[in-house]
Amino acid sequence: NPELNEKYLFSAIYEKFFANDFVKRGKKFYRKGDTASADATKNLREFIARQDEIPTDKLFAAAENFGVAFHIALSVAYETLTRVDKNLFVKDALIHFDAAGIDAALAPFVQGKIISLQSVTSFTGFPPVGAYSWNLFLLESFLRKFSQKYVYTAPSANSANIGAIHPRTMKFKDYLDVQAAAVVQEKIPLEKSAVEEFLIGQGYRGKRIEKVTARIIARVQDFI
Repeated sequence: NPELNEKYLFSAIYEKFFANDFVKRGKKFYRKGDTASADATKNLREFIARQDEIPTDKLFAAAENFGVAFHIALSVAYETLTRVDKNLFVKDALIHFDAAGIDAALAPFVQGKIISLQSVTSFTGFPPVGAYSWNLFLLESFLRKFSQKYVYTAPSANSANIGAIHPRTMKFKDYLDVQAAAVVQEKIPLEKSAVEEFLIGQGYRGKRIEKVTARIIARVQDFI
């Protein structure tokens, strides 16, 4: 039933059948008393805290060593680090952003709407950021923690510049809502291939997943 919210369905199943014996983290269940996953993430977080900068391949090697999935490793890294390009993270304290100036430079791209991160195709007019050059990874880091006007959301932390930007005044329940709202905004026909072509072509999604497309179309129908 595409009208059922998967998140709430999982939670209901967990509460009814598994809560006594398992701890739920995201979509995964861990038997109570099994702290391996939490310890692995804690170990990675402590490793990151000791670094002033860390190449992405070193981050992923540490994640593999600790048994942490790569997308979780990226999320942990973003907590205290800024990704200055595809291959390097540095401590937030070593970066200075002119937040107001960057937000002003973003305004002509966003124009009060939802756009994909990939829609920012030029950094002419963006305030300098020390010795670093502007790119989509640096912009994503800025949006995650420092923007005063805009929000960045994505299906998960990734290295493919997949995600969306929208004004903070827009409120969405989750990333499915963001994608559905973008489909409505751009008046995309509610046909599977058209929706997928738009979302993937514009950089909101990285691949076709039939059940996700169906849920997005269902959300669009709720909006209209």
